[in-house]
Amino acid sequence: MIETNITAGTPAQAETVVRWLKKEWAGDPDAGGFYHNRSIIRQAARSGEMTCLYASRTIVGFSVFTLGQSRAKIDIFEIRPGYRGRGFGRYLAAHILRMLLSHGAARIEVECAPRSSEPFWRKLGFVDHEERPSGWGNPKLVLASQAA
Repeated sequence: MIETNITAGTPAQAETVVRWLKKEWAGDPDAGGFYHNRSIIRQAARSGEMTCLYASRTIVGFSVFTLGQSRAKIDIFEIRPGYRGRGFGRYLAAHILRMLLSHGAARIEVECAPRSSEPFWRKLGFVDHEERPSGWGNPKLVLASQAA
């Protein structure tokens, strides 16, 4: 079994993530990805709004989130391509949801970008957001706590 742990993202970890995203983008610029959000990732690490998932000594996933007074938003959520489909995403998402809910978020929002991520979030209990899709046409979903 692979040893995993989740840590708060640091600026050094953000740079590791940005390098991986750059390699991913360079391999197929048309595939999209989150490399274009590198400044957001760096800022999130500086402000304590990033988590990193390790498998052994490798960062295999990360998330960037915004925590408000009664709601939160998962801004970026990514699992490294070679590690997808192995449960790492569910593990990291469960951790983030518990953390955001424990910090008082009554609602957690996510924009499904890429759109292929929509079934993943729905399996975790997210439902349609009352707002229309984003300007890019991506579905917006929300998870409301039982207390909301």
